[in-house]
Amino acid sequence: MSDISEKLKNPILTFAVYTTSMVFLNDLDSTEEDYLRQDNLDFILRIISLASKTLNNPVTGSMAVQLAMDMRQRGLVSAAIEKGGAHEY
Repeated sequence: MSDISEKLKNPILTFAVYTTSMVFLNDLDSTEEDYLRQDNLDFILRIISLASKTLNNPVTGSMAVQLAMDMRQRGLVSAAIEKGGAHEY
């Protein structure tokens, strides 16, 4: 995990990961269960949350919060949200 933490110190890369999550959300068809995309979004949320906590980066933290809110608005329940607690997202 240290390799991922090192990579996510780059704010451009973190923003690219967040942008990727927005693509997954926009491509998600609400009428179909798409578990692969949901799993991808859950993984991205976990990575962004981890980067925010380990690097103490408020910008990355705000991206994690925004992604969690967008996922909830689309009815997606993430294990990362449940583990982190509702007060964080």
